[in-house]
Amino acid sequence: MPFELEFAGSSGLGTSTAKEAKEYFSDMARHRIPFKYSNAEDDTAIELVSHVTLCFNLLQTLWYLVHRIM
Repeated sequence: MPFELEFAGSSGLGTSTAKEAKEYFSDMARHRIPFKYSNAEDDTAIELVSHVTLCFNLLQTLWYLVHRIM
C-alpha cells in the first residue's frame, strides 16, 4: 500500500518554524544549561540520555507510520 510521509520540520528543539527557532535562539541565556564535565560517569549519563532520546524518536516515528497507514 503506497503512502506519502509528511513530517513537520523539527530541529529537535521543539521548534517547527523559522520564527520559533529565531525566538528560541534569541534568548540563549534562558535555554542554556550549565554543565561541567567531571569524569567517566558523565559520559555514561550523556550516552543514556542520547539512547533514550533515540528510542523516543523511533517510537514517535513508528506511531506516526502505524496511524498513517491505518
